[in-house]
Amino acid sequence: MKTKNLLSSFVVAGMMMIAAQLQAQCQAGFTFNISSGTVAFTNTSTGGTPGTSYFWDFGDGNSSSGSAFATHTYFNGTYTACLYMSDSSNTSGGCWSTFCDTIVITTGTNPPCVKHWNYYQDSSNANSTTIQFYDQSAAVSWAWDFGDGNTSTLTSPVHQYALAGNYYVCLTTISSVGDTCTTCDSIHIYPPCNAIAGFTFNSTNDPAISFTNTSTGLIAPVYSWSFGDGSYASSVNATHTYQYNGTYNVCLSAYDSLNGCSANYCSVVTITNGSPQPCNAAFYTDSMNTPAMTIGFYDASTGGATSWFWDFGDGNTSTLQNPVHQYAVPGTYSVCLTITTASGTCSSCSSLTVGNYCGATLYLVPDSSNTSAYSWFAYPVVSGTAPFVYAWDFGDGTTSTQPYPTHTYAVAGHYNVCLTITDANGCTSATCDSTYKIASAGIIKNLVVVNPLAGIEENSVSVNSVFPNPANDRIEVSLNQPAKGVIRVMDLTGREVYQETINSNSVRVNVSNLPVGCYNLSIVTGDKTIHSKIMIAR
Repeated sequence: MKTKNLLSSFVVAGMMMIAAQLQAQCQAGFTFNISSGTVAFTNTSTGGTPGTSYFWDFGDGNSSSGSAFATHTYFNGTYTACLYMSDSSNTSGGCWSTFCDTIVITTGTNPPCVKHWNYYQDSSNANSTTIQFYDQSAAVSWAWDFGDGNTSTLTSPVHQYALAGNYYVCLTTISSVGDTCTTCDSIHIYPPCNAIAGFTFNSTNDPAISFTNTSTGLIAPVYSWSFGDGSYASSVNATHTYQYNGTYNVCLSAYDSLNGCSANYCSVVTITNGSPQPCNAAFYTDSMNTPAMTIGFYDASTGGATSWFWDFGDGNTSTLQNPVHQYAVPGTYSVCLTITTASGTCSSCSSLTVGNYCGATLYLVPDSSNTSAYSWFAYPVVSGTAPFVYAWDFGDGTTSTQPYPTHTYAVAGHYNVCLTITDANGCTSATCDSTYKIASAGIIKNLVVVNPLAGIEENSVSVNSVFPNPANDRIEVSLNQPAKGVIRVMDLTGREVYQETINSNSVRVNVSNLPVGCYNLSIVTGDKTIHSKIMIAR
């Protein structure tokens, strides 16, 4: 072991000797002469050959190479200049050397002022004109001019402007050596959120309808049209040709991309000169209690139905559009809906399991940290008897049976993502959520399915029922146990339209002032968030 250590010492010492010999073959050096702020460097290096290369580092972020001599102009200050020389063609096997010296400039010009201050508007209040200024320079004195006649000598002051608008703000600082520097910049105070969405339309060329945007109160608006037939647009004004006759609920969403202000407006358009709508019967169900023996049936047909006939599969029927039926015996039933339209009669049937309750709800949420990549998260909420079998349909012809898959679309666009689950008792439930819901902002490229229960304690708060759904003026939300938290309702643009603090096992949500449409309801209690979809129909 000692012999090995001794050999290692000889190797290190030998390398150091070789390096010293290479450096000894040449020696970098220079002298300099200062005239005002300009320095002329004279190379005094020795041992170089015609193949020697030189590199100058002037110590202020600037450099020069290739020449043995250099001239450089500095601002006032103290700098360390270095000359590096290297000669690989030296007859002794090559050499390298470095020489540095301190340059003090006092007769040049002072460095230009650099803006080190910034500001931000209070984002917690859309109507706020309060601005936080902050400076990051190494100054000892500050003099702010806010551009509205007010001033401050604080390092990072907070100032409230009386009115929104543009202001020219200046900051004068004094450094520890007495240098004075003034920098100015224009800032913009966004006005209060006064967005009002609106439009008119012209039916002269029915079924081609022209829509004129009358929205006001937006600075940098982004518009999203929903024509009520599954078609969308993102232009300021719009023209849309309907294929089928019928009544359509047209909505315009106006969003201000600067101050985050948004507004919605909807109006009904009736088409009479198109083609008759084909008869298309469809429905969905929702349990009214647990275990699910009472079922709400909801008509989702298209084609302008004028009558409905429900066969609940247990010998009972109904002619209501959206009936509620209580089954007497658990089991699986074949439920059929038959509708009559101007185009004829058609039916739709589906298997329904009652008593062994299961359910699936799906929420698509854009990734706010990666909006440029059109990335979205999908949160599936399932209930029933585990284990579950998952069947995903991503809306582009591809599927997956993984519980929480990741999917990348070949072409970014709008897709209808659907999930069907089957529990251990054979109960099946299907749900869909579409990125059509916010038009151009709903473009999706990458989808990551997330387990919404990850990190949440079992046997915690859950929703027993949301009834009635669809609703007219109120919704009763029943929880499995008393809970303290907040209940929120958001429209499909993500805008919160209702909020209430809860501290019980039930809450009544007033939706009488909300427009007809679909909404997301969430209950936040502790570290858990419970989601549910609600529909308002009148």
